[in-house]
Formats: sequence, structure tokens, C-alpha cells
Amino acid sequence: MNRPERRIPDLLVTLGSVTGVTVLTLGAYLIAVLFLGRKLSREDFGYFNLWVSALNVLGSISLLGFPNALVRNYPRDRLARSAWPRLGRPFVALTLLVCAIGTAIFDMIYHLNARDALWLFAASAFVGQTQHPTTVLQVFRRFSVAQGLQTLWRPLMLLGVLGLLATHRLGVLWMPPVIAVAGLLQLLISEWAARSAPRGPDAISLRDMWGDATVFSGLYVAAILLTRLDSFFLAKLLDLDALGLYAALSFFTLTGYGVVSIAVGQVLRPKLASGEHIGTRRLTWGLAGLGGAVGVVLAFLSPWLMPAVFSSRYAGDHRVIVALLALAGLFQVLYAVPSSRIGVVSSTKSLRIFLPVSLSALVVDAVLLLWLVPRFGLAGAALASALTWLWRAATAWIVAGRER
Repeated sequence: MNRPERRIPDLLVTLGSVTGVTVLTLGAYLIAVLFLGRKLSREDFGYFNLWVSALNVLGSISLLGFPNALVRNYPRDRLARSAWPRLGRPFVALTLLVCAIGTAIFDMIYHLNARDALWLFAASAFVGQTQHPTTVLQVFRRFSVAQGLQTLWRPLMLLGVLGLLATHRLGVLWMPPVIAVAGLLQLLISEWAARSAPRGPDAISLRDMWGDATVFSGLYVAAILLTRLDSFFLAKLLDLDALGLYAALSFFTLTGYGVVSIAVGQVLRPKLASGEHIGTRRLTWGLAGLGGAVGVVLAFLSPWLMPAVFSSRYAGDHRVIVALLALAGLFQVLYAVPSSRIGVVSSTKSLRIFLPVSLSALVVDAVLLLWLVPRFGLAGAALASALTWLWRAATAWIVAGRER
């Protein structure tokens, strides 16, 4: 009966370390974004957000569902006996293919210039390929190192922004090449860090994981698009200036929630795969209470903090939008708990049930955005996000409950 009491503190310590690393890397990104928000026009800031949103989507889905399938099928002991470096070449080919197709689609919709499209392809491929070595590090319990490396391009981007500021060249046109170079350095350092991970002679191939990867790819596409779909729609339904304001409000509100959500998933999945006990109910209530309190504070202080942080161009009473975005962030954090359990310990049948349920959230979000944004503007986009994440979290808990 005392087992949960022993595990929860250990879980919280691990969550704290991963969250701390993520805070540091995102803190560097925050500083870079603040410089850009204060220096660029709202329209240019909106374009930067649109480009980075595409980078995050393509970089995250470039290996489809294989990183999660690797965690599910190869716990620590099995991976240590496997020749996992042999996955490198097929992963590179897959990354290049997915990023090329994704860049072409994005360019067709938003009409990027050839230079920015090329940098988008390069940056997303570098960031996406990093998932191979960092997933290996996660399986071997090097959680903090893996999380830091997966987001290393963000502090490296800050160094580039500071360099451009020092030379009086900071502008939106310089950001794609800066981020691409940062992504390349992230990949090289991650590959070097994973060289010390245990390995063995046992064969390993993508064919062994193809079934799970197919399901995970759908789940991952849905998850990452849900965090960016509002930006893609606002660029078309409104304009880049409105997107610039919404991006600033989202960054102000959702950064902390995103950090915690990532940390929860990064820590829970390998622990569940190894059969460790996790007190999910206690963890969920703690996350809900803390997340709700933070949202109230952010909404109340936003009229004063937004112009102080991003400049007077972002002044105004946006408390309703911030409150709705905070609600969306809270549901995103809560979703990380059941989705981690589903992804690791649920049966293949449950995974296949969860896939269409998860993809349905994209349809819900798209319909809500098309309906609410023309009527309520940015508040409509925030409301659509909150309702969509409520749907996503509720359905995840229902599917996870089927396994009990």
C-alpha cells in the first residue's frame, strides 16, 4: 500500500528536472521572442510565428510515430541489446521525405518565397532527425539531457538574435537561416551525446514497429497540429497583424503549460513502459489545481504585463482571450497523463480506437475556428482551442479508462 508514496516523490523529482531543463531552453526562446516582438512589426512577428509553427509541425512529425513506437516496443533492457544505430539511415530518408512534402504543401498554401521554403525544409529536417538520438536517451533514463537536446535550437537561436542585434541586422528575413543553423548544431550534438548509450548485436528494423508507428503517426499529427492550427487559420481568416497579436498572447499564456505538458509525457512514457507504478489520480488533481490557479493570475495581470513584455503595440484589455487560452493550456496538460498511458500500456485495439477519436479533434478544431473566428475574432480562436482540448482530454480519459 505504501508503494505509490515511494514512487510519487521520485516521479516529481524527475518531472522537476525535466521541467527545469525545458524552462531554461524555453526561457532562452522567450528572450529571443521578446526581442523579436519588440523589434518587428506585428505583421512581421505574425509571419515569424507562422514560419516557426510550420517548423514545429514538420520537425515533430518528420519521423511519424516511430519514436513513440521505439519507446513502446523497446524498453531499456531490450534496447540495450539492440543495434539501434542502424535505424539512422532509414530515419534520415523518412525525415527528408516528410519534410519535403510538408514544405511543398505549406508553400502552396501560404506562398513562401523560395529562400524561406528552403530554410524551412532544412531546419525541420535537422530538428526532426534529432528525435532519433534523444528518444534513445529517454529510454535509458537520461530524461533531462534528452529534453535539453531536443530543444537546443532555441537557446542557439537566442545567440543568433543577440548577434544580429549587436550588428543592427535583426529582422524577419534573417531568422530562417539562423534557426536552420541552430537545428543543425542541435542534431550534431545530440548524435554525439547518444554515442555512449548502450547497444548490442540484436537486429532492429522499422518493420518491427510499423504497426504501432502507423497509429502513433496519426496521434502525433493530431497532437502537434492542434497546437498550431489556430495560427494557420488566423493567417487566412484574418491577417498577419492579427496573428502577430494572437501569437504574443499565446506565447505569454501557453509557454508554461507547454513546458509542463512536455515534461509529463517525457517522464511518464518510459516509466510506464518499464512497469513502474504511477499514481495518476493524485498527479492529475495536482496538475489541475496548479494550472487553474496560474491561469487566473495570468488573465488578471495580462493588461499590465503584455505591453510591458512585448511593447505598447500589444496594449489593451485581452483578459478574456488570455483566460480562454489558459483553459486550453490546462486541458493540454491534463491530456498528457492519459495519452501517455494509452501510448505505452494500452492494447493495440485501444490504440486503434484512439486514433480516429484523436483525429476527430482536428475536425472539431477546424469547424470551431471557421465558425467562431469570423464572429468573435481572436477570442473565437481562443475559445475554439479551449473547447477542442477539452474534447481531446475527455476522450483520452475515456479510452484510458477502458484498460482498467
